[in-house]
Amino acid sequence: MSIYYKFPSARGYRELPAMEPMSLLEFKARVLAQLKMREDPETDMEVRDVETLQILGPDPTLVPMGARLVVRRMRIRDNVDMVVDNA
Repeated sequence: MSIYYKFPSARGYRELPAMEPMSLLEFKARVLAQLKMREDPETDMEVRDVETLQILGPDPTLVPMGARLVVRRMRIRDNVDMVVDNA
């Protein structure tokens, strides 16, 4: 069995072979490996189930077998403390 995924701009789905449901973290790592993309500490992947329209996460969410997913790379927003001057 497999898990199917695509990026929003892609026409068709790619197949990711899997013998059992996998963690969201493992799914993301295998997608990057399959596409020969490097991990970027400034980005993360948003994974959305096409049938339920739910965003999967946070870890340790399991990705079900046969799922059809849309994957999107997103920039991670830094948590920057803002200083407010009340003068």
